[in-house]
Amino acid sequence: MKQYSPEELNNIYLQIAPIPGIWAPLHLGAPSSGGIGPAITVYPRFSDIFGQTRDLEERYWEALRLTPVLGGVGELAAINGILSEHRTGEPDIHRQLNEKFFMPEMRAKVAQFNPGGLAFATVFTKIGCLQIMRHLILYGNTDVQSADQKVDRLGELVLLANESILPEPTFKSAQASDLELLVSFVPIWDVCNPRELAYSLSRMFTILTEILPGRDREVQRLTSKLGINTSAITIDGLPLNDFIAAVFGLYSYGRTMVAPEQAVFDIHQVFSRVGFPAVVLESLVRARAPTISEYRQHLGGGKPCEFRDFAEEVRRRAFVSESLNIFRKFPFLRLDADRVLILDLQFLVELLTSGVYWSIFDGLPAERRETFRELWGRLFELYAVKLLEDFYPRTSGMFFPDLT
Repeated sequence: MKQYSPEELNNIYLQIAPIPGIWAPLHLGAPSSGGIGPAITVYPRFSDIFGQTRDLEERYWEALRLTPVLGGVGELAAINGILSEHRTGEPDIHRQLNEKFFMPEMRAKVAQFNPGGLAFATVFTKIGCLQIMRHLILYGNTDVQSADQKVDRLGELVLLANESILPEPTFKSAQASDLELLVSFVPIWDVCNPRELAYSLSRMFTILTEILPGRDREVQRLTSKLGINTSAITIDGLPLNDFIAAVFGLYSYGRTMVAPEQAVFDIHQVFSRVGFPAVVLESLVRARAPTISEYRQHLGGGKPCEFRDFAEEVRRRAFVSESLNIFRKFPFLRLDADRVLILDLQFLVELLTSGVYWSIFDGLPAERRETFRELWGRLFELYAVKLLEDFYPRTSGMFFPDLT
């Protein structure tokens, strides 16, 4: 297989779309100025608003240490819930967040930041909120109480965190090529552009309940090699249907959150009206909701959590590559025996889609994982063929799968 250079790929792209620019669908609710092209959200940094570039790490550290750990994480979790489901691109949502989390003088300066064109400024991003959660859990001052929290100072903390969310772009020119811009979006594309649950969940359910237990010889050969019981798939110790019901129920509950307290649910009360067994939620929470000390271990691995360690981490800009998948795997934080905080609504719903693959994959011995990859490829192939056959029946003479 030929390996193309960036220059060759860029030339291929320009031949396909000779008009320069990136083309992407514009979701409803995103701003429009009558122009053509995608609306890009630009997150301003503290230095963009105030022109200050010195001692930002120290300022970020001080703001972090003045923020109560659980209270701050709760506010950030609620913001993440508000920004879920494509709402990141709604200017009204961001105006409301700025109104709540900035002091008046700082809010006025933020409002003056205008990136121009179709782009608009969004101080609060899901990635930024997750990074501050990490820093609060690892470096926060547990002596600061939530009663002392002033929510209109959280915006300054977010601006300071925006200084180090992503690695510096590999290109230096202001006239970056289309390919360079596309590559710069890759690390957080799936976080900022969530999948449609209706399609992704039905796809996963079809693969696991119809195609996996089916009669395809290759699937049967690979499942036999893996030793998987295709009629009794379990995730986190739960039967597949129970797992889907529990996660989807919590996702439906979390969609209503507009305040930090609504991001918290009680295992024994959240589904009490419909009689959903609490034992199922307890099993899910054991697997996916670490305590604050357990989360600290997952994120820091027992390493020191002093200022010099914080400063070194901020300079490396390594949050996306080193910590994002931990939040994907553990989208909850256990507060006590009964109460659990939903850290990120999108990552919760991902447990029903791509998370199912990784749950099964991680539960297999290392020597069997390559076979599982092969099995999953075959399952996806059969799923794609099944979709195509709905529109191009084999009797039409137009569709020929499984060619030798």
